[in-house]
Amino acid sequence: MEVDMNNLHAPRTIEYTTDGCAVPGCISNTDLVEDENISLFQPSIENVNEWSSSLNLNLTVNSYVCDRHFRPEHLLYPEVFVNGSMKVIKCRLNSALPIAMDAEE
Repeated sequence: MEVDMNNLHAPRTIEYTTDGCAVPGCISNTDLVEDENISLFQPSIENVNEWSSSLNLNLTVNSYVCDRHFRPEHLLYPEVFVNGSMKVIKCRLNSALPIAMDAEE
């Protein structure tokens, strides 16, 4: 499958930030998922208000929302060339809006 990388947003992983998911009570902020690779996404200046409304939270462009709050069809796993080898990364569609509950439930 060919992926238009201009329509995707790559995440940060929890290892790269001390901030967790901004959604209160999110399981990704607990030790229950310590072995799971959680990706965190930040809203852009253009969509921070939509994300805030969708989650009923007051988010900023510095807030993080984990991948558990995006529908599976809004996440893609393209292969990209990184440091000399192919890697699969989790990305979200730029148009994807988060949902308050875990999308996996």
